[in-house]
Amino acid sequence: MFGISLEMVDSQVRISILQGIADGDGYACVNSQQVGLSTRVNQPFFGRLLGSLDIESHETKKEVRIIRTESILKLAALEPFKHAKSRRNELEEINDLLSARKSKVVGLRLSETELDHALILRRKGKSYGEITKLVYRKFGNSWDISTIEHAIKRRTQTKSSQS
Repeated sequence: MFGISLEMVDSQVRISILQGIADGDGYACVNSQQVGLSTRVNQPFFGRLLGSLDIESHETKKEVRIIRTESILKLAALEPFKHAKSRRNELEEINDLLSARKSKVVGLRLSETELDHALILRRKGKSYGEITKLVYRKFGNSWDISTIEHAIKRRTQTKSSQS
């Protein structure tokens, strides 16, 4: 930032800069559980800004994406969406999903009831991400998108091989 290290700038100022950027160019999508900044310009600066707040990010051709659970939780705590209400709501739900998942006992599997519900949703054309969100809303259990996908595919393959 103008020849000075970001770490030398007060953290509240860095958070305010991030909030301004996020309100304009930020995104949060609970179905994909992704958060980031949609921008093609100044990506290195935005990555450094996030890094200075201990948030890991990854630059792509179109965005700076925050993908690690811990980094998304840290970002949510900073309340990056001050005025973008729908994005703020999406990030809050992602935060709830990830927080619930972190507190879950390792090795648990979807219950038969959860899996039956997930299968119905999949037959209705819902994406695995949306199913994850809806299973969480109905049962209070948060699962990785890939866990939902694998469970549905495993059940579908088992049923078709038994036929």
